[in-house]
Amino acid sequence: MNAEQRQAGLRALLLPLRETSLLIPQSVVADISFHYEKARDRQGKPDWFHGDLYWHGNNVPVISYEKLNGRSYAPGHHKEKIAICNLLDASGSYPAVGILVKAVPRMVQVDEGVLLSEDSEMKDKFALSQVRYQGESMTIPDLEKIGREINRSL
Repeated sequence: MNAEQRQAGLRALLLPLRETSLLIPQSVVADISFHYEKARDRQGKPDWFHGDLYWHGNNVPVISYEKLNGRSYAPGHHKEKIAICNLLDASGSYPAVGILVKAVPRMVQVDEGVLLSEDSEMKDKFALSQVRYQGESMTIPDLEKIGREINRSL
């Protein structure tokens, strides 16, 4: 990495959830969608699975990050948005996952030394870490672990 790239920092997206936000590198988020096919037959499916999205010739599972981590999820009054994130493990059945978000994600520039790690006893099972950015607590999700769980459970 050269000096110019270090100064540029990392382009990331804040994905607003009900109680927190996810912080994900912009390169991981492939698309934002406003429609998915809700699961009709949920028998045998985990409660965090909400349905499928047909995207670029593939079925993409739509999940609730909150439910995946054992918390409640209640859809808001507005139509849900889906952040389609590339999964890091290409060996599974799904190339991407759709994460339900409450609002359109916003892009941020994360400069070196700006993220503060939070010591948290309540770190999500599917999180790499809890951080503080611009005074707001947020989660960096473990997309590799999420991908393994999706491929194992669906």
